[in-house]
Amino acid sequence: MVAIGDKVDVNGHHGVVKYIGHTQFAEGVWYGIELDEPVGRNDGSVQGKRYFDLEKKGLCGIFAKLQSIKIINSGGQNSLQGEVSRLLQENDELRRQLQRTEVEGPNDVIEFLTMENSDLSKNIESLKGKLAALQQREDTHVKLQAVYVEMEKELRDQLEELEISYQKEIDALKNENAKLHQELAEKDSPQLEVRDLQSKLKIMEQQVYENRFLKDLYEVCIDDKRNREEAQFEYLSKKILDDRIRNNFVEKQKCRFVLVILNSIAAALTNENMKESYRKSLGDVSQWTAPFLGCLIPEEKIRLTSINEFLSSNPELNASPFLAIRCIGLTFGKIVPELLALYMERTADKPPLELITELYSVCLSIQKKCEVLLVGASNANCILTTRNNISALKLFNTIFQEIFSQFELEFQEDHILELTKDILQQVESISVMKQVDEDKDDDKFEDSQTIEATSTSINSKDDMAAHWQTLLHNRETELRELMIKNQVYQQRLEEVDSRGKEFNSMKIEIGDLSQRNDYLIQEVADLKEVLEKVQQKVKREQLRAYQIGPNDGYEDLAAELINSEKLDLISEIRDLRQIVSKYVAKENKKPVNLEWLDIHKEAINIIDIPLRNRIHSLGNEVLDFVNYSTSVNLECSKLKKNYMENAKFKMSVIESAIKDTKLN
Repeated sequence: MVAIGDKVDVNGHHGVVKYIGHTQFAEGVWYGIELDEPVGRNDGSVQGKRYFDLEKKGLCGIFAKLQSIKIINSGGQNSLQGEVSRLLQENDELRRQLQRTEVEGPNDVIEFLTMENSDLSKNIESLKGKLAALQQREDTHVKLQAVYVEMEKELRDQLEELEISYQKEIDALKNENAKLHQELAEKDSPQLEVRDLQSKLKIMEQQVYENRFLKDLYEVCIDDKRNREEAQFEYLSKKILDDRIRNNFVEKQKCRFVLVILNSIAAALTNENMKESYRKSLGDVSQWTAPFLGCLIPEEKIRLTSINEFLSSNPELNASPFLAIRCIGLTFGKIVPELLALYMERTADKPPLELITELYSVCLSIQKKCEVLLVGASNANCILTTRNNISALKLFNTIFQEIFSQFELEFQEDHILELTKDILQQVESISVMKQVDEDKDDDKFEDSQTIEATSTSINSKDDMAAHWQTLLHNRETELRELMIKNQVYQQRLEEVDSRGKEFNSMKIEIGDLSQRNDYLIQEVADLKEVLEKVQQKVKREQLRAYQIGPNDGYEDLAAELINSEKLDLISEIRDLRQIVSKYVAKENKKPVNLEWLDIHKEAINIIDIPLRNRIHSLGNEVLDFVNYSTSVNLECSKLKKNYMENAKFKMSVIESAIKDTKLN
């Protein structure tokens, strides 16, 4: 028996018994326990009444029934045999009490039985409430069964949908396999494969070229440090030499000359009206975008017609020395020497080396003179002046029609040298003059005279320098020619190497495509095997679907669903089973026979209340022991049988005692 001060276990928590007795908050005998940890529900008092004091602070107190308390011994849990002996002793004590009750007289027995009858009536009401709860659970079970049937129907529909989706997937794989076979048949020939790869490579290279061109052009446009039109035409003049442009070399250089003129005009404009007119007539770069993206500049773009019209309508710009020297310097510094190098490489009849050397020397003199003038013009206090009237329109047409035509038709060395020298004389007529105030006329005149003398001295020194540098440029020209030839040969070798690498890469790609085709064929065969297995599994699932019930065939169906990788269906069925088992008792569980607790009609009016209370307490203790005992040393069925027989024996003894009392 549990006594005050015993160390007990309550629902996994250890504590010490502090109180045993009746309480105001509930009927029956309650045990007040102080837990070792503050996980209780009170501090020893309930509803304002204190039953025991705590040695610890916090909610360490709890009240519990006897059936939920386990005594903790130093040697371990009490054995079931000790518990049985204790109960037998209690039975003997009850028999002795019964004998004493017989001696005390019938009034005590009647009072006891009356009280027992009242308790049993309350117990019957409680059992009726439990019966109603069980009926409610039965209704819940019926509803859950309906949900279960609906879920089973949904699962079957899902199985059918899975089968349909598998069939569609197989059809798609068959179509893809047929398509691959067709592509493989079309690519049997290596030459067709090579041509196809070459075409794809060209398309990709063209896309890369277009994207890079537009990106670079956009970056030039957003540069706020420079004039937008000037920067755009400068970029186009460099881009025209790209190998993807399909025009010949002379056409590229002529187009480059046109773009250099447009760039120089944009740099020379100072009047806003002229800038607006330039943007409308010549400065629209979008007109050049499409030809560059198409990698072919049309012939109508490689003309000076629109430039001539614009310069004719703007005489001030046409007479600008800055425009002339800026365009001429770039032309004779890069364009004309590159055309001469190409001509020397391709022509069979080489012109005299002295003439070519002199031509290179004149071009170099023009370039250096223009660079000196441009540096002087960059000073804010200086302007460019010319002794002779200069016409940019005439100079541009001379270069475009007279000099460039020499590289397209019959090359006349003397004529091109004469034209180049004439242009050099016009450039030498340009000088840099420093600006002065108008109220200092005398100083201005003297300064102008000094500047003219200085420019004349500079021109004479330039002539001497050009004369002495002629011999040096002879060697430089030969070296440049050799370097140009070397570059051409290197380009050709690189092109041959790149073609060889492309051919080898195409061979490798053809081998990869063949391996890929073999892999796809094997994959299709594997997919067919998988399809057959899946169809067999689906068929088995359909045949066993009816077995998804509370008891029959669940394990077999679960194995089928797991093999079919349908774990979500298994989880749904398992959850549904857990819900049903939570509210519904197992089918093989037999209810406890409680008929012996019914009160006989002839004993209703003569039951003694104290005896009735004792019988009720005994029955509750027996039922609590049967239902809540955690002993494992004896079989549960045997334990129930023994104590049920003992309880029935006690009831029969009590009834016989009552009858004897009534007869007496």
